Amino acid sequence: MNTVGIDVGSSSIKTALMKFDDQGQSESLLSCDYEKIRKRNIKDVILESFKRTLQKHALQETDIEYVASTGEGELVDFRRGHFYSMTCHSRGALYLNPAVRAVMDLGALHSKVVLMDDRSKVLDYRMTSQCASGSGQFLENISRYLGVATEDIGELSLQADKPETVSGICAVLAETDVINMVSRGISTSNIIKGIHISMARRLVNLLRMIKAQGRVLATGGLAQDEGLLNTIQEMLDKEDKKIKILKHELSPFAGAIGAALWAGFRNVKLQGAEKSTRMIYGGIEVTQKRQLTSSLALGEVKKNIGSLFLENKSHYKTYHAFAERVNGKYFYWTWEDLVKDIFLVSQFLISKGLHTGDRVAFVTANSYFRLISEMAVMSLGLISVPVFAGYPKELISDLIEFSEIKMLFVDVFSQIRLLSFDQQLLELVIFKKPNESDFPRNLQEKITYLDASILQKKLTVSAEIEKRFREAKPHQTVLIMYTSGTTGFPKGVQLSHYNLLSQQKALELLWKPKAGMRFLCYLPWHHSFGGLFERFFAMSSGGCLAIDDSWGKNIDQLFKNFAEIRPQIYFSVPKVYQEIISRVLTSKEAEKIFFHPELKFIFTAAAPLSLSISNVFKSKKTPVVEGWGLTETSPCCTLTEMSLERVPGVVGFPMPGIEIKLNHENEILVKGPNVMSGYFKHDEATGKAFDEEGWFLTGDLGEISLHGLKIFSRKDMMFKLGNGEKVFPNMLEDKIKSYCRFVKHAYIFGKGQPYPLMLIFPNFELISGTDVKSQDLVKNWDGCVCPKSLCDFSGCLRACLKKLNNESQVKFEKIKGAVILNKELSIENLELTPSFKVVPHKIEEKYRAYIQVLEEHRYDMLPKDAYLVEATEE
Repeated sequence: MNTVGIDVGSSSIKTALMKFDDQGQSESLLSCDYEKIRKRNIKDVILESFKRTLQKHALQETDIEYVASTGEGELVDFRRGHFYSMTCHSRGALYLNPAVRAVMDLGALHSKVVLMDDRSKVLDYRMTSQCASGSGQFLENISRYLGVATEDIGELSLQADKPETVSGICAVLAETDVINMVSRGISTSNIIKGIHISMARRLVNLLRMIKAQGRVLATGGLAQDEGLLNTIQEMLDKEDKKIKILKHELSPFAGAIGAALWAGFRNVKLQGAEKSTRMIYGGIEVTQKRQLTSSLALGEVKKNIGSLFLENKSHYKTYHAFAERVNGKYFYWTWEDLVKDIFLVSQFLISKGLHTGDRVAFVTANSYFRLISEMAVMSLGLISVPVFAGYPKELISDLIEFSEIKMLFVDVFSQIRLLSFDQQLLELVIFKKPNESDFPRNLQEKITYLDASILQKKLTVSAEIEKRFREAKPHQTVLIMYTSGTTGFPKGVQLSHYNLLSQQKALELLWKPKAGMRFLCYLPWHHSFGGLFERFFAMSSGGCLAIDDSWGKNIDQLFKNFAEIRPQIYFSVPKVYQEIISRVLTSKEAEKIFFHPELKFIFTAAAPLSLSISNVFKSKKTPVVEGWGLTETSPCCTLTEMSLERVPGVVGFPMPGIEIKLNHENEILVKGPNVMSGYFKHDEATGKAFDEEGWFLTGDLGEISLHGLKIFSRKDMMFKLGNGEKVFPNMLEDKIKSYCRFVKHAYIFGKGQPYPLMLIFPNFELISGTDVKSQDLVKNWDGCVCPKSLCDFSGCLRACLKKLNNESQVKFEKIKGAVILNKELSIENLELTPSFKVVPHKIEEKYRAYIQVLEEHRYDMLPKDAYLVEATEE
């Protein structure tokens, strides 16, 4: 077995070829290759080095079992695995010198020291700042300025007699020092020696921090710099540190060698896994290809959304289809009423000359008017573009312009005046006519009122409408739904009739709903959970969808509506379930209202439901169903089974017609009729969203177990600590929220750090004492007192973190430092998405000062409006 390790640095590529026996024991290091990048395309340099390494031994690419990368190795397109730099340098150093127990990696951008055991396991580490004057890149730049060859630096340093002091804080200051020295006539030897002293001082300090002893192997590009190594040794000897700095002729290749060694280990593991047998569980085949496929065939799917409404009108006629409060009381529309009004809106759309494929935007709340208007748009073969009304007006305007819409629907006229696009280009529809006509006269011809005009017309073209309803093509785009935008400008997901209706057919097979079932809906329709999953399930199954005007925020109103509608299936998110159960545990009346005899099950998604909440439902014999998916998958891909015991973190098995698998990075890939066609006007993003076999790359990381798919984190949210261990921020955030309900939002970070760090945004409503009734859900640990102020909260959080750390089975997940901010995150400031997820790049940008305090341990620099919490463990 042959493996290749490729260490991609900022200035050079190192490649190592390793030969193993059949048991995965390394027999020999065949060769190493070194190549400077200079100004060439880095991927070309990687490929050249790889091919040259194989040519030395007359090998073909097919002779290599496993290619592993390290460093910036994500650029190695043909790799099978990627290993963190620290673990590779440790493994490579131990191979080169089995006696060493620490590594000093002297890199181009930064340096690090690593303490390890006799099996190369990382025990501790420290690293220099990338902007400091202690890097190979800095030394190379200075040597170029001084007119000295890089390979001569070490010898010149050894010749110094009066070294100068050079700043060790910042590369810019150090360069200024060097320029001043040259102008003063200081010799090149003394300048270089001064730089070496500055670098050595920082490296010796790092060695002191990890408590290194005995032999330390220098690795990386600067490991051949005799002057630097000599300066470090001199400094250690003066401190009487019993440390010996060593080097090896292959020291620069330690990272690549380590990657090749890890590749051999990983390949043997994979070969062992492939020998396992397949399993059948819950009607799902689980293969060692790490793939899941539903055993249920999807079967025939309805042709289009228009046909769905025509059939439902025929089948359900006088059944209730929709309910909404009018003048304080619920008013009900039958299926005949609903389809008649959809026809009236369709007649209006046709009269305005809208054609198949034209786009119509909705900046409205959930309502009956919104439902009939949007269903008319989709049924006619037009494209609905829902936009979150709570976005800043600039973003709403940008999305409307970007979408190139022909018509805009809004709730009230005041919304139009807030928007900044050219309103003369659009047809405008307002749901309700105001009492006063205060709008500009130049817009009068452009505005139509739904209640006072469209719904008062006589239906005259029903045959034409019905024809267009039936003729809409299944794979025609019918909806552009914008993603939450956690990583930038929202992307428009294009979904077809077939995407949406295949999901409903799958749910029909799994849940077997009965016509007339009642649903209570507050989930917003601009979001896939409410707009696609809940709304279309209620419509497709012939149910009655009632609007919950609590909007998931007013818990009193939610229970009032629950008592009146008595939903049989309830869709919500963990945050609201927390509020519901808090009320249920403190009120017998609330318990009776929520757990009424007709409630069949509750559905949760968007975030994991805590075990404490789940157990309450279990005690009431109410099944909890969880699902997973994305807007791009219409949205659901997997569901848990009601008959199986709920396992926290597991989101079930694929729905009928859907396949999922894991790639080499454990990213979840999806195929099925629910997968979007692509992103609107974004071919590049669409191309990146699918692999060469047509699998959709979800960006979620997970694993497949006997209980189903388990979600870890978003791929772009996951980061690695300095020891190479992966941290999944959302899992840690869920944990801390389950321990401390006074945490509203948490931002977990710590790339390259020894342990995770955290910014905490408190729940000010709870801290102010507005809700202290639900003590049943509050766990008061030793030292924890329910806070009345941010100062109290710091003590509360410290106790919660201590408890969490003590109970954590994974050492690297223990949070040692946090900062509590006297701030509230908001959608208006784009810090939160419409689904209340934290937007990472906005937090990084806006709260950088707080992040740096934790990363650099500069606690004296903490702004006065924040509180530091240093967590401990027993």
